[in-house]
Amino acid sequence: MLDSEKAWLDWFSGLNNRLLDWGWLFNGRSQQYKVKELERYVAEFDQSTDSDARAKLLKAVGERMVYEIYQPYTRAHTVWRLCDDVNTAHVSHQIEVGTIHYMRQDYLSCVLTMLPAIEGMLLKRHGWSLASGRKIPSCRELTQSLGRTRSQVPEHERRCAMHRDTIVAYLDRWIFKFHSGIDPDVSTLNRHYVLHGMGSDYYRAEDCHRLLSFLDAYVEFVSWETGVGCGVFLPKNAPEILKRTGLYSSYIFGDKPYSVVRAMEEDVMMMNKAYQPEISHPDWTRLLDSSRDRSNPC
Repeated sequence: MLDSEKAWLDWFSGLNNRLLDWGWLFNGRSQQYKVKELERYVAEFDQSTDSDARAKLLKAVGERMVYEIYQPYTRAHTVWRLCDDVNTAHVSHQIEVGTIHYMRQDYLSCVLTMLPAIEGMLLKRHGWSLASGRKIPSCRELTQSLGRTRSQVPEHERRCAMHRDTIVAYLDRWIFKFHSGIDPDVSTLNRHYVLHGMGSDYYRAEDCHRLLSFLDAYVEFVSWETGVGCGVFLPKNAPEILKRTGLYSSYIFGDKPYSVVRAMEEDVMMMNKAYQPEISHPDWTRLLDSSRDRSNPC
């Protein structure tokens, strides 16, 4: 490996290890000056002993991460890639809906939709299915299985391993960690805490940002695992991306009537092959008429 490549891998791992302390994941696609800014905040935090200054720096780190995560095009690209991945396609409709919730700023629904999807894609990677009849694997078994992943392209193995180890660390330290071991002052974005109803403070905006940072990092890992979409790979004219980008932008700018946005949502959802639309919605007029008929049989 070239010295410059090794230096980049060491730098990336070091930065992500520090960000993991605060529940963040960095996928490595940012422009250089933005990365330098993030790196500076981390360095200043480590050098400071003033609690107020450190709190401001942590906030600055979060804002820098959100700048990347909240981009409509970034969100559209991640959903598009996960729709095509063999291990995530079956839960891609949940990720699709969760992303819509996120862009709508419905953070409670985002967390409750996304967490089961993450577990579902790891179960698929592990080779488990309901039809297998086998006992469902533990969270620890899922991360251990993920940790054994190797790149299908030998020359990509080191980058694949770096991204793999980062997302495994994130799962072990935050999402799958036993609830008593997490730092609630940082985040309560934890599977046990959320799905067992242990509290009601897990759906802050910053926790949803963290959840989306995991999905972005996962897509980067899959790119180096499969050799598809490595590095900066953002197709500009794919209709699947453009439609999603348009929908997410409409939430940000609020420049379209509700009926138009609902039609855009349905159009986006219908692109997702895993999505099965409900066709039997309650009809209030029919229900009311039926109730009247029963109360007046004559």
